[in-house]
Amino acid sequence: MVDAVNGEYRPAAICRRGHVQTSDITLTEFGPHCPNCGAEVLIQCPACQQRIRGRYYVPRVVGGGTDYRPPDFCDHCGAAFPWLSRQGRIFELQNRLDGEQLDPADELAVREQLEALVSPDLDEEEERQRWARVKKLAPRLWESSQPVIETLVQAAIRASI
Repeated sequence: MVDAVNGEYRPAAICRRGHVQTSDITLTEFGPHCPNCGAEVLIQCPACQQRIRGRYYVPRVVGGGTDYRPPDFCDHCGAAFPWLSRQGRIFELQNRLDGEQLDPADELAVREQLEALVSPDLDEEEERQRWARVKKLAPRLWESSQPVIETLVQAAIRASI
């Protein structure tokens, strides 16, 4: 994907926990496992096998930014990467909500519940009530998003221990 005037994104290598191995696999060697945490290193989106977007390369330009941050979502298919944060997982649910065709008032109520659920500091009862509202107002979203929701709920339980 080269822009004739500017350049292209190079493929990156990032471990499943989000540690950047390299922002340009064409320039740097890396192993199959992260030296920081031992996790598998990915070079493609697990959902669509598109390269993970790395640094932006412009031919005949030396230097450039060194503050690469791994993307949270695949720029090809929109799938979430494994290192996605709590906020990112809520974004994923909001993205899925876009296709639910809910009544506008119900959609707004679900969005409000999801925004409140971003906070990892909710007490267990309040979090349970908010998830119950999401389930009631958007049952299709609830069913289709179980892996994402379970991850968020499990993280909250672990944080409270």
